[in-house]
Amino acid sequence: MTLAFHYHIPAIQKEDGIYMPGYLATFIDGLAKKCDTLICYLHTPIKNELKQMDYKLTSTNIELVSIGKHIGVFKRVLYSTQFIKQIEQDIKSRSIDLMLMRAPSPLLPFVTKVCIDNNIKYSYLIVGDYVKNLKESKNIKPIKRFILNIFYKYNRYYQDKYSQNTLLFTNNPIIAQEYKSFNIKEIRTTTLSEKDFYYDETFYKNKKLNILYAGRIEPSKGIEDILNAVKILVNKGIDVTFNLVGWDASKGEVHLKYLQNKVEALNLSKNFIFHGKKQVGIELFTMYRQSDIYIIATRGDEGFPRTIWEAMANSSVVISTKAGSIPIILKDKENTILVDKNSPEQISESIIELLQNLKLVNKLQENGFALAQTNTIEKQSSIVISKIKEFINEK
Repeated sequence: MTLAFHYHIPAIQKEDGIYMPGYLATFIDGLAKKCDTLICYLHTPIKNELKQMDYKLTSTNIELVSIGKHIGVFKRVLYSTQFIKQIEQDIKSRSIDLMLMRAPSPLLPFVTKVCIDNNIKYSYLIVGDYVKNLKESKNIKPIKRFILNIFYKYNRYYQDKYSQNTLLFTNNPIIAQEYKSFNIKEIRTTTLSEKDFYYDETFYKNKKLNILYAGRIEPSKGIEDILNAVKILVNKGIDVTFNLVGWDASKGEVHLKYLQNKVEALNLSKNFIFHGKKQVGIELFTMYRQSDIYIIATRGDEGFPRTIWEAMANSSVVISTKAGSIPIILKDKENTILVDKNSPEQISESIIELLQNLKLVNKLQENGFALAQTNTIEKQSSIVISKIKEFINEK
């Protein structure tokens, strides 16, 4: 089977192979192992994105076709014909069984139209909702919000229109419910291979607490709430270190600088370590293994962060806000601790409860580890490819 793939995350061809961000690369590698050929129609990174191209694809049956520079979203839509031309010219020289598109994505309606015009079957992996995310986003100027709202609704209209007669996947139970009248299959997206699991009941060793957040550094992730929770713990005499792993993709790293200034204002310099971005794999997984608690304090909407699976697979206890599909997939006091959004107090109270209840800690570690084992790349890729083959063979 020859599978094609499109998304707006960029990739780059180097002399020794293809590189892209790890969370996407592991997904692509997993699919490639089940295909004869996988062709990626992706943008080329701009200068400030080159550091994010940190994961080399391992499968040798993957081809990268650059569709142009990863310029701003409005310019990509404005000059969409230039990008689409690259895809259309290439697919005419191939025999592609299906184009899988991760959605939402700015060029999705245009890429879909190319597939339709060239009699190529297509499928969507829907992982989010632009319109809902915009409603949850703050500090966007009114004119920009107005324009974004129009574009996102336009994008969603065509996504829904083109979804009616095709195969859909999602990693989000809320989205699965929204599209329940369509041909949709709920899966899990993950970076975890079967070899990546690490079980260790060690917790709060030597009365030193290590907590961790890993992922994008932006206001919607509620990292400020974690800092405020740490301050509460320090005031109670708890020896705690907050390890921040990730990257701020905004121009000038505005939010990262804000957080670093807040650390100073709260007098938490001795309790805070910024580790920068860690590569998916052992480098990142080691951070989970060295941490007692992983916290994701999302303030807005959320699909289901793959970092939760990574934390559970490496024996870190998870505390999460009740965001998006998280409280649907996870159960409070069974495999995680769930707290309200924008609540540093609940975060700190949950941490104190864990420090005082090792039996609960071990329960969460054991159940989280078992749940993560159901969501490996091998298992999820097999489900996706199996459903795609069934769809391709339908008359």
